[in-house]
Amino acid sequence: MRKIKSSLAGSKYIGTLPKGCDLCIKGLKSVLFVTGICAVNCFYCPLSSYKKNKDVVVINEVMVKKDEDVIREVELCQSKGVGVTGGDPLLRLDRTLHYIKLLKETFGKDFHIHLYTYGILNEEKFRDVLGKLEDAGLDELRFHLDMESKRNWELVGIAASYAFDVGVEIPCIPDKEDYIKEMVHYIEEAGAKFINLNEFEASELTVDEILARGYELNYDEFNTIAGSYELGRKLMKYIAVYTTKLSAHFCESYVKEYYQLRNRMKLRAESIKKPYEKVSEEGWLLKAYVYPKEGQSLKELKEELQKVLRASPRLFEIDEKRGVVETSDKLGQKASKFGYKVELVWELPAEDRFIMQVEPLYGVDG
Repeated sequence: MRKIKSSLAGSKYIGTLPKGCDLCIKGLKSVLFVTGICAVNCFYCPLSSYKKNKDVVVINEVMVKKDEDVIREVELCQSKGVGVTGGDPLLRLDRTLHYIKLLKETFGKDFHIHLYTYGILNEEKFRDVLGKLEDAGLDELRFHLDMESKRNWELVGIAASYAFDVGVEIPCIPDKEDYIKEMVHYIEEAGAKFINLNEFEASELTVDEILARGYELNYDEFNTIAGSYELGRKLMKYIAVYTTKLSAHFCESYVKEYYQLRNRMKLRAESIKKPYEKVSEEGWLLKAYVYPKEGQSLKELKEELQKVLRASPRLFEIDEKRGVVETSDKLGQKASKFGYKVELVWELPAEDRFIMQVEPLYGVDG
């Protein structure tokens, strides 16, 4: 029996953890969504309504209008690679090749790029595409193999002869145990390096279809499907016993939220934080809002706070839109004790700086 090991996130893997997964867990991968167009309509597709079937380019939820948007986001997140996804990136091949080349030219050959695809069923066309991906510098190709037919399975063997690593990524659908076991043996023989097993989740667009097919929700914070976790653990044990060279990784839902996303957000927060902002454990930006007294201008409030709190001007900033003076959480707490109306605010370190949490401070008398 091969050894089942634990990643930094506690997820289980056999063999070698795919480099794309290793970087994702550390928050060092950005997600480059190159199109929402796809040739298939999988009932478990997790795309949101604003992406599915929409021909848009998004990186980490930032709409891309020019190349500089992609470069800037990668730099802000301190990413060491990107995952190119969709839809199916191969349906917008020129666009996909452009971004692969752009990223390699900008950040160097060691910048790791993996790509998700269903593949192209015409072998001649597919080989032509694979050659172009190889020339562009792709590091890792991940197949979304069909979970209801085997029509794209043979593409794994075709792709395995190229320079990039080839793997498979699928959801652990509870009643597909025998199907997935057959897939495991097929892809190992075909030359795949790894299989990524994702805990099965429902999304806004898939939940009705998933329930209609008889699956049940766990009703947890990730909307996972009952039985998926248990199947994932069972499949890992099976792979440990019945394979010899195929690497495998069971990616539970919490890994994406608490490691991949949170770690990436922390890195982005460190890049964009203002002198008075603090990065929280969740990866949010913590600061304080101080509100002016009746008839007081924000400029007057800022100057007054500098004197009352005896702090540097760089630790205060006027926000005209919200009608507050921003400062650090500690200075905000001091200001509340002097009778100012103050709120502690946690913002998401995204482009829109969405407010995640607000906590009023009540000063001495609160």
